[in-house]
Amino acid sequence: VSLSGGWGTDLVEKLGRKNYGKGIKVEVADDKTKIDIFIVVEFGYPIPEVAEKVQKEVKLAVETMTGLSVASINVHIVSVSIKKSPTDEEADSEFIVE
Repeated sequence: VSLSGGWGTDLVEKLGRKNYGKGIKVEVADDKTKIDIFIVVEFGYPIPEVAEKVQKEVKLAVETMTGLSVASINVHIVSVSIKKSPTDEEADSEFIVE
């Protein structure tokens, strides 16, 4: 669903400032790169498959664009997002008083 930079970063974004590096931590030592990615997964998607796909896609993108060798990519699932169903949204809208 999204990247997560933690509660502090999310609060700052709600106040109107964008943080384009949120949810990603990169360490480069010599010619090896270590990447930590913090993500929110939508309910119903298989977490191991999502994490593996993120690892593969990020590794390919970093190595292709930068030429750096990626030593490790750690995917941290910080939350699971549950979408509201249309019936839940309709029920919520019934209580709006204008």
